[in-house]
Amino acid sequence: MRLQARKVARELDRLRQDMRQSQGIGSLADCVFDWAACLDQCLLWLALPKRKPPKPLEPRKLAVKELDALCREIVWMRDGKCRRPNCMRGQLQWAHVYSRRYKWLRWDLDNSMILCAGHHLEWHERPLEAAEWWEKELGPERYRSLVQRAARPSKVNLVAVRAYLTEERKRYA
Repeated sequence: MRLQARKVARELDRLRQDMRQSQGIGSLADCVFDWAACLDQCLLWLALPKRKPPKPLEPRKLAVKELDALCREIVWMRDGKCRRPNCMRGQLQWAHVYSRRYKWLRWDLDNSMILCAGHHLEWHERPLEAAEWWEKELGPERYRSLVQRAARPSKVNLVAVRAYLTEERKRYA
């Protein structure tokens, strides 16, 4: 704390000298006002928390980001536009039937689609209607399979997911 107080004192002296050199000495009121403004700035500087540089991503988190990008690319190639019928709006987004929190479904292509921002919002506001629509889109068997996969969590093998997505990318390229 003593070191910071010295820094503040040095900074105030420097600011005072700059003020004298640039403006000359004005009235006592001007000097007091300027001194108070300098002091406020220095105290504010002391109160601000010091930011640490961001940590590099762990290998697993980096792999998750890469798999997200790969899956998103495949879904964009597959869908190309909003999946809702006759929608030509922009602001397309990568959407999921089951949240990305469900790690075992995060990169499942049956769980992903492209929706415009409006339909994505509608998807979350009316989940029952959205589920009926998605069942119709996928077909009853694939939809039932997705629901069953969602019901039983499993550990995710990132290497296997990468292999699966790489094969799927070739299919849609």
